[in-house]
Amino acid sequence: KAAAEMRANARASYTAEEEKALRVCRIEFAPYPAGKYNKIASEETGLGRAAAFDACRRDLPALASWTDQEIEATFSLLKSTPSEVLLQSPIGPFLVLSSVAIWRDGLAAWGIPPCKEYLDLCQSLPSLQLFGN
Repeated sequence: KAAAEMRANARASYTAEEEKALRVCRIEFAPYPAGKYNKIASEETGLGRAAAFDACRRDLPALASWTDQEIEATFSLLKSTPSEVLLQSPIGPFLVLSSVAIWRDGLAAWGIPPCKEYLDLCQSLPSLQLFGN
């Protein structure tokens, strides 16, 4: 029922400027890391979601004529871009670090060899002894 209501409140079309504002709004309502509007809406401030949506409309004039329900429903149904996934989600750093580790060391289970250039570079560098003999 909630999903059907969400789809019913979502706007089917919007301008590029409105889409950009919706993406900013979605990031600022996100709980991780807590965005600006999420902090306003939290119980700690006592202001509530209505105040958060009012601040959203003030900050993002492209959404000034939108209702709270339209904003929330529409940004909830937006598909994430690859850059949003990599830069603004907890999975992003994991994917980047895993990719670097696979590039560097390879992944035997999938038949991915280590990067030859990286191995050659490691062998050509002088070894550093920080402690000891």
